[in-house]
Amino acid sequence: KPVFTTDFSRTTWRIETAPGQRVEIALDQGVIRCGERSTIISEVEIELLEGSAVTVFEVAHALASRVTLRPDHLSKAERGYLLFRPEGRVAARARPVELKRNWPRHQALRTIIGACIDHLGAIVAGAFETDDPETIHQVRVALRRLRSALRIFQPMHMEGIAADLKWLTAALSDCRDWDVLIAETLPALLKDFAYRRIEKILMKSGKARRDAARKAARAALASRRAALLILSLSRMVTIEGELALEEVTASGARDRAQRKVPPGLFRFAAHVICRRHRRLLRVEGALAELTAEARHRVRIEAKRLRYAVDFFGSLFAQGRVSPYASILGEIQDLLGEANDGDVATQLVATMTPPRRLTEYTRGWVAARTKANLAGIDMRIAKLKNTQHFWKS
Repeated sequence: KPVFTTDFSRTTWRIETAPGQRVEIALDQGVIRCGERSTIISEVEIELLEGSAVTVFEVAHALASRVTLRPDHLSKAERGYLLFRPEGRVAARARPVELKRNWPRHQALRTIIGACIDHLGAIVAGAFETDDPETIHQVRVALRRLRSALRIFQPMHMEGIAADLKWLTAALSDCRDWDVLIAETLPALLKDFAYRRIEKILMKSGKARRDAARKAARAALASRRAALLILSLSRMVTIEGELALEEVTASGARDRAQRKVPPGLFRFAAHVICRRHRRLLRVEGALAELTAEARHRVRIEAKRLRYAVDFFGSLFAQGRVSPYASILGEIQDLLGEANDGDVATQLVATMTPPRRLTEYTRGWVAARTKANLAGIDMRIAKLKNTQHFWKS
């Protein structure tokens, strides 16, 4: 018997945007059914009939500028199988990036951005269909990885895309903060708190804030601005020549000295990782002595180093990369837990709790942060002595 069925009507238009540039636009409307479960089909497909792939993106951009649309990686069949096995909807993580040492840098950047878009496409639909906190988290990871890739390679004429990525990442941050508070930090915080009535009131208030933040996050993801951002990024990795990394002088020579970029992808990767490694380790003294703002800056440096290692790891011997990446991951996790505690203190204060709970929260977070920071200092010392895989 059929696992699922699709029932939809299709309206098509064939459009010639310029001589020799033709596309077919198909509007599908209907439903996918699997037993008692169903989901709506409401999608536009654009297929190139003749000419350049640029035409497809131009038509998609024109439509998305006038109608609220959202790029979707899932086919009807994939959506049907998700109805059949709803547990298959999991928060996908980023897949490893495979680069080659002899590639030019622009090819590496296209591959990295393409992997980030694949990750985003695999996860973003779930943000509308599930309340799993990991879903919004992975969307933010994909966006941060994109921002990190642009920061590493510094392609030209990307100011608009960089601003949109920053906006969308920030639009999801409240949802992520409240998700962590309600699902993880607050239950642990209130576990030994004696006042159950206050606990119930606080959890109810927090869940209402979380639901509002999730609604705002979904609105940002469904917006025209987000759709146009994904289209622009997809066009960059699809159309040859859309990415430009260096200015060319009047004589045609590339001015590497001015940009201080070493030639060759392998040397460039080693340069980036080495620089970020040094930035992370330049912290003077123990982390416990730093302010929350200073620790947050260290956390950002750890993330940037981690993404650089993830992007370029395939260029180096895996047996040397793995020990370093493992310790770095532990540092990042502990810094994240310390940051969660700082955020929890701020969010709990916004719910105007009784004074005794405010004091209890500060003490609980301080004790937890102290333990985490001791572990981080130990691992940073270990990271200094771990083999630096980028040095041949």
